Amino acid sequence: MSGVWSRTKRILRGNLGVLILTTGLWNIAGSLADPYFALYVLALGGSYFEVGLTSAVGNLFMLMPLVFAGSLADVIGRKRLVVFLGFLLSSIYIIFSQAPSWEFLLLGTALNALIHGFREPAFASLVADSTPPEDRALAIALWQRIPQAISLASPVVGGVVIDRLGVVTAMRGFYVITCFTCIASLILIGINAALHLALMTSDSYWVIYATDDVVGLTASQWGLVTLVQDIILIVCTILFSVVADRYGNFRFVLASLLLTPVTIALFPFSQGFTHVLFLRSAYSLATSLRTATFSAMFIDNSPREFRGRLNALQRFASRPMVVSGSLLGGYLYQTLSKPAPFFVNALVMSATGLAFFVLMKEGRRKAGPDRGR
Repeated sequence: MSGVWSRTKRILRGNLGVLILTTGLWNIAGSLADPYFALYVLALGGSYFEVGLTSAVGNLFMLMPLVFAGSLADVIGRKRLVVFLGFLLSSIYIIFSQAPSWEFLLLGTALNALIHGFREPAFASLVADSTPPEDRALAIALWQRIPQAISLASPVVGGVVIDRLGVVTAMRGFYVITCFTCIASLILIGINAALHLALMTSDSYWVIYATDDVVGLTASQWGLVTLVQDIILIVCTILFSVVADRYGNFRFVLASLLLTPVTIALFPFSQGFTHVLFLRSAYSLATSLRTATFSAMFIDNSPREFRGRLNALQRFASRPMVVSGSLLGGYLYQTLSKPAPFFVNALVMSATGLAFFVLMKEGRRKAGPDRGR
């Protein structure tokens, strides 16, 4: 048994572990809605025959691209095709979430199946490329069953929500969740979105907490703190980026994600100007470890042909997190406790750091942006 466990850990530490986790996240969201899709068709005015028609059209459109999808994956490259089509799939779920009638579900199903038809050969090849020959059967078993296990509870949760809210309201919400989960499954992008959620939870409350509300600093003292932290951020970002170009970005981003939450969690215990100055300076120092290096890692892990779209997708994914974090921070500060936004920020960022450590590795810095598939 120990041998199986060691083989499993070896498999999950590689690229296949990332594919398993992202598929599991996708399944969690998708399994909320998938078992109840026929009910959604009926609720939007479809008949029993049209339920079957929607299913038939989906299978037909998935069949069409399979004739040349494999060749496309070999020519363009598996990773590039999977990333690009993953972005398209996330947008399709908007059609499902906003469908005013069953005909729009038919359209969404056709487009979804068409994109899946192009994506599945590339994704299957990517999985095959990521399975070590000596562990191939076990790797495939883990790939097939772990995502299924991760999403076991989703149909039950989906059913409970439908019973309480009704089919249409619940399904619309499920598809919105699925859309953002698809976006988040593109790991660099997902980590960036989680960071925005964490940071915005407490962003507006540093000055409020430090001045009138709790610590009692004057506005001029807070201005001095801001001056010092900005100087540290400017100088250290440049210095760390020089070192990171030589030794790699990964360790700098990881160090930042692990150290920054400590400075945030300690801030509510500040008792005067010196404490605030020290912790905000430490916060800037820890932040400067990742400000340039995280962006560099994103570039290293983005195929050149899709960088514009991936950059736009990264920004799009972060905006809802910024809004959510701001609202969550205000709610926590007003209704729960004044330190709560800082503790939540630290907790989310720590979890993000753990996910980064498990899922990410140094990008293709020295190989160049266009090599490999």
